[in-house]
Amino acid sequence: MADHALLACASSKGVCSLVQCGSQRLLHTFKQCAPCVNGLCAGEAGVIAVDKAKSFLHMWSWSKEAPEYRCQAVERLACATLTRDGLHVVAGAHSGKLYLWELASGRLLLPWDAHFKAVTALACVCLDGFLLSGGDDAIIFAWSFASLLSAAGAAGTPPQPLRTWTAHTLGIRALTAA
Repeated sequence: MADHALLACASSKGVCSLVQCGSQRLLHTFKQCAPCVNGLCAGEAGVIAVDKAKSFLHMWSWSKEAPEYRCQAVERLACATLTRDGLHVVAGAHSGKLYLWELASGRLLLPWDAHFKAVTALACVCLDGFLLSGGDDAIIFAWSFASLLSAAGAAGTPPQPLRTWTAHTLGIRALTAA
């Protein structure tokens, strides 16, 4: 049986912990971590957290307790997701904008207006071929990562969603895909 670990955070304490599920042994601690709801994600590159009080995105490598990078956004963020390959981070904002960063350089590749209200949930799907975004506007969009990276290279061309789901009556709180 493979070892599984749980990444848990007590944002009031400002500490995030990685705990081995079977033995409940503490594997690692990440300090200065106070993420918002849907603002904590992990991948091969490390741990990403959206600060619940400020407009910062923090990144920890698996080998350090303190944040390795801090990116400041132009507005407060509400959620984030990390691609499986660890190359890109996407964060959603209270304004409805989405932001795509290149993780290695910290460079903001693409900001775009995606939702009419706050973006509240994000998920990467199908080996990062697609991004799902959901918001308080009760809409879920599917975005092609290829089109997002294309739009990042072509200034002034906003990306268009590949698919839209609008049958929800309440805001989207979480997204997951397998």
